[in-house]
Amino acid sequence: MSKYVSNEDFVIALVTAKDIDEVLKTTGMTSAAAKQRATMLRKKGVKLSRMTRRESYGQLEIARLNALVKRYSTERAS
Repeated sequence: MSKYVSNEDFVIALVTAKDIDEVLKTTGMTSAAAKQRATMLRKKGVKLSRMTRRESYGQLEIARLNALVKRYSTERAS
């Protein structure tokens, strides 16, 4: 069982972290627990911004592949 994280500690971790992974590391919470806590606090009126994930491999891959499409489409059209 993980240690209890107060709402105050959670909010501080959330607003000072650059992404959700840092929040999870700081608080020791699971992703599901952190999302649930953030949702509950937002519903109660706490003005928390949405948590972001670090850019995943898939997102990086898509950007790289789109760059290739643009590059080679331009070359083929010439």
